[in-house]
Amino acid sequence: MITPFYKITYSYQNKRKYLYVKDESRQVTGSIKYRPATYMVRKAYELKLIDASSTLVEVTSGNMGIALAKVAKDLGNKLVIYMPMDASKERKKMITDLGAKLVLVKDFADGITKASQHKDAYYLRQFENQYNADAYVAFAQEMEFKLKQYPAFIASIGTSGTLMGTGNYLKRKYQSKIIAVEPSESLLFSTGVSHGPHGIAGVADGFIPKIYKKDLVDQVISVSTDDAIAMAQKLRDVLKLEIGISSGANFLGTVLSEINNAVTVFPDRMNRYYSTRLFKEKVYSRLVDSITLEKIEKL
Repeated sequence: MITPFYKITYSYQNKRKYLYVKDESRQVTGSIKYRPATYMVRKAYELKLIDASSTLVEVTSGNMGIALAKVAKDLGNKLVIYMPMDASKERKKMITDLGAKLVLVKDFADGITKASQHKDAYYLRQFENQYNADAYVAFAQEMEFKLKQYPAFIASIGTSGTLMGTGNYLKRKYQSKIIAVEPSESLLFSTGVSHGPHGIAGVADGFIPKIYKKDLVDQVISVSTDDAIAMAQKLRDVLKLEIGISSGANFLGTVLSEINNAVTVFPDRMNRYYSTRLFKEKVYSRLVDSITLEKIEKL
């Protein structure tokens, strides 16, 4: 479905600026992952790699699993999802409620090992499946109905599909600057090595995905988990946006880029965060406190 596109006016360091955001929290299944989930499965059908009798397998921190569970249910395919055990209980329930088999694992490496050992099943391999990135051409084209200039596109990286697919399209057509957002606790994409755990679900899963192309990225901006949570809470409280933690990270990455009229994305809905710090505590951030949210307009 075509999701809303907003213009947000804000002030930071005594300067009034604007940013544009595609609100994928309003997407089917509540996240941007419905786009690549449907695209990857459709391509697998077209290439006759699977049929209605096939079992699908994937490793995910949640949103891709929820999206694939919906797709598999609609098509009649069986689905096995491997997910780290520290994922939120809402993500786990959404996947099983849609009829998929959920297997909890220690971490992504453990999940990838187990998924790779599946026999007589089709492993979608979202972290290396080029159709994951290709799915975002339509996402970029939707934005073109509303906006004709793209000085920068800014997004956090999980599989990197959103940044790679959208970024490649916008850089080629508009010479846009492409900026990645990563957790400051991890620094995976700026250093090449994960420095530790963080609390921004779906971002920096401990390894660099094969579909990630470093040469496409002009800059990497780091945002702490606390700052991302505080920003998501402020966007919820002030602008009434029902978004998740990675949306807060993306918003902050866009502010810290200091590029006016940059474009970003809100990847998912808040309903998968009720058991997390996003709702359990009010997080204070000096950075977030210095940002004034003035106005939101639907384009």
